[in-house]
Amino acid sequence: MQITSLISTLSNERASGVPANESYRIGQLIAGRYRLSQTLSEGSMGSVWLARDLVLDLPVAVKLLHLGTRMSSSDRAYLKDRLIREARVTAAVRHPATVRVLDYGVTLSAGPYLVMEQLEGQSLGRRIRSAGRVVPERAVQVLLPIADALSAVHACGIVHRDVKPDNVFLSRDNHGRIQPKIIDFGLAKLARTAPSHVLTGSGVLGTPEYMPPEQVIEPSTVDQRADIWGFSVVLYEMLSGTVPFPGRSCPEILRSILDRDVPPLTASMGLDASLWAIIERGLRKDPCERHAAIAEMGERLADWLSKQSVEEDITGSSLRTQWPPSGSYRPDIPSS
Repeated sequence: MQITSLISTLSNERASGVPANESYRIGQLIAGRYRLSQTLSEGSMGSVWLARDLVLDLPVAVKLLHLGTRMSSSDRAYLKDRLIREARVTAAVRHPATVRVLDYGVTLSAGPYLVMEQLEGQSLGRRIRSAGRVVPERAVQVLLPIADALSAVHACGIVHRDVKPDNVFLSRDNHGRIQPKIIDFGLAKLARTAPSHVLTGSGVLGTPEYMPPEQVIEPSTVDQRADIWGFSVVLYEMLSGTVPFPGRSCPEILRSILDRDVPPLTASMGLDASLWAIIERGLRKDPCERHAAIAEMGERLADWLSKQSVEEDITGSSLRTQWPPSGSYRPDIPSS
């Protein structure tokens, strides 16, 4: 698909959204087991509810799809496939910074559903929107567990393809400790399989502000380096309060990603040059010029954080234990 046609299609899809299904309601019983109590989040394609597992008497999160009556059969099939892919991918990756899947099924009345552990806290996106920029040391502390989780995801041959602040959840336990988690694997791709079908007719997937150039041009070709780009955009936004390629419309955003150089944060934010060198490399337009792996980028960030006299990530894990130097790289040398 030519880039002008692709941008136009994505812009129209983003504006129209998917017809909502209003059948879900408080008190509704899903699969004879999960009683819905309140909406946790609502999107164009589905909603996540707080529910009670009546068998185990525990709170859970239930993800339900918006299978509207005006939706085409191909779109309905796509959304169902996306949910089961999310269930399988999330269940395949066992890591403290991913969400546990507890159940998956299909009911005649409510369609497909996905049951996950219930998390307390807020998304990183909401945190940025409410409180603004994050100091560099804290930002790196928060994202290191996500880098480790993405490394585990990539080791399973999976590409997330939608790394963004709204898909990073800052979960809190009963003692107030924070455990960042990467969520929503609905757009995940198995790197070792044939390209999966994406949104009807467009060949476009992901969130424009966080899409690397290759995902804009030819989504079926993306690999783990797309997640390195998304991760780098998230870190950039945490430090600056804005994405590196903003825009008033989808076409403007996507053309900016393709054509503009990333605005450096060394002058505008006074960011440490060595930290900027790590971020800038993750935002190279050519995937071959980015970090070789998210684990390599995490190791560089951990090394930078340690040099700031910080020895733990946000979970309290030791950097030396979690990110021991491999000796396989030399620190980036900032350009003069």
